[in-house]
Amino acid sequence: MSDSTAAASLGPGLVRGRAREWLTRLRPRHALFLLCLVVVAYIVVGPLFFLTVGSFSTDLGSGGLGQLTLDNYVRAYSDGRVVSLLMNSLLFSGGSALVALVVGTGLAWITERTDTPLRSLFLSMSLIPLIMPGVLFAIGWILLIGPRAGILSTWFRDLTGLSFPLNVFSLPGMIVVAGLHWAPLAYLIMSGALRSQDPSLEEAALMSGAGRFTAARRIVMPLTTPALMSLILLLVVRGLETFEVPGLIGLPAGIEVFSSRIYLAVSSLPSDFGLGGAYAISLLVITAIGVGLYSRLTRETSKYATISGKGYRPSVIRLGRWRYLTTAILVLYFGCVVVLPALAIVWNSFLPFTQVPSWHSLSTLNLDNYRSALGLDQIRRAVVNSVLLSVGSASVVVIFGSVVSWLVVRSGIRGRGVLDQLAATALVFPGVVVGVALIWVYLTIPVPIYGTIWILFVAYLTRYMPYGIRFAMSSQVQVRAELEEAALMSGASAATTFRRVVLPLMFPALAAAWVYVVVVSMSEFSSVVFLWSPGSEVLSVVLFDFWVNGESGPAYALGSMLVLALTVLTAVYQRVSRSTGIKI
Repeated sequence: MSDSTAAASLGPGLVRGRAREWLTRLRPRHALFLLCLVVVAYIVVGPLFFLTVGSFSTDLGSGGLGQLTLDNYVRAYSDGRVVSLLMNSLLFSGGSALVALVVGTGLAWITERTDTPLRSLFLSMSLIPLIMPGVLFAIGWILLIGPRAGILSTWFRDLTGLSFPLNVFSLPGMIVVAGLHWAPLAYLIMSGALRSQDPSLEEAALMSGAGRFTAARRIVMPLTTPALMSLILLLVVRGLETFEVPGLIGLPAGIEVFSSRIYLAVSSLPSDFGLGGAYAISLLVITAIGVGLYSRLTRETSKYATISGKGYRPSVIRLGRWRYLTTAILVLYFGCVVVLPALAIVWNSFLPFTQVPSWHSLSTLNLDNYRSALGLDQIRRAVVNSVLLSVGSASVVVIFGSVVSWLVVRSGIRGRGVLDQLAATALVFPGVVVGVALIWVYLTIPVPIYGTIWILFVAYLTRYMPYGIRFAMSSQVQVRAELEEAALMSGASAATTFRRVVLPLMFPALAAAWVYVVVVSMSEFSSVVFLWSPGSEVLSVVLFDFWVNGESGPAYALGSMLVLALTVLTAVYQRVSRSTGIKI
């Protein structure tokens, strides 16, 4: 009997035997590399594959993909509203990016290049609006400038007899609210760009007779071009993927963008997963282009370097009397963007129904909303689920990220760059796309986690795995290879070296990464809004559900407690990250 006949007669047994033999020959680090590659491929490639195939398939029935068809795309783009959908999406994302860019860049120049008082305090408080859940931020601004009962709208109408100049339930209102929410991100990026730029170049222009505006236009802005362009792309991508403002403000006003159209398709009865998949793929392509351009721009920065060594001196501009104006700008921004939305929510959390502050409403203050919120099983489950998911996903992300970063930086395995690039691909996924993709995955393959908390856990891992890897990798490159080599030459195994030498040195950065993922995952909404079910609620979804169903009292109380908890976590993150110098 020939070898081929014998192999055929042995069948699967021979294949399994040879596979086991091949695996036993693997070196431990290669086996670990393959395991990480499989995990990353499962988390990233699997959802992308099923989403793509699903968008070309008939709708999900009793499990499995239907027949291939172009009907989903035909229905999506033969709709007469598709032009307005595209225009609304571009105007919303571009407009909010412009607002965030102007506000953030102005604040960065004030705090980094001038002697304005309170600028160090402003830097420490700048993250608060960014970590505030988008759902809560939108609700706060609805309470402030809602056309009927908004606090500022009512006061303005009583004083002037005119309507407030900005209606929150409009496209300009959506742009302003989203732009102010992302302004701290623009501030953090531009402040870093200005901090790393030698102010002596600007001072030389001023001494040569140029005005401050000319110096800013001809010197400062050209040198910040890489940061500026990459920031614009990042903000546009964020605007395209966000759902909180389009969902809470846009949908009641009849203004749809890609993210809200996906939500309507998936949440309709019956759910139209095929149509949602077609819109999700379109949004994914747009964001992928944006992220690709962003990555390219951030690589081409060396020609803009101005710090060359001893000639650099980080001086600031003396404003004289003008510093009172810049101080007022900082105070006004902090009051409008941080204090007023939070106070509007806290104020209404003590009232039986939404009211504008007045002497009469003071007599109705009570704790009923807090008693009601703390007594609801739904909220108690949401608190437990949010804590478990945040802590669990942060722990897995940090541990897995530290292993992947070691494999990419230190292992020397051929193809390790593939692992890094594959993990970074998850950065392209907007939250709404992650949600729709996981629906297709777990209603197709026989893994019974759809409708459970585990599918939310997978969504969190997909969203935040790249951040954990980036944190760990930035710390890994700071650990000199000689330390590991010395441990190996002393007889320690690779696993012992990693556990006893590498991890302790990386611990401060990993701790910062852990706290960061806990903070941002506590407010995650865009992906889980499609995946939650009774029993697996999280805080952001419960907050959204209460608001859209008219249960505003518990929503205000829950929002107030959530802001307090996230503020504490942010303070911890700043304290930990300050000791490492590693931030996102």
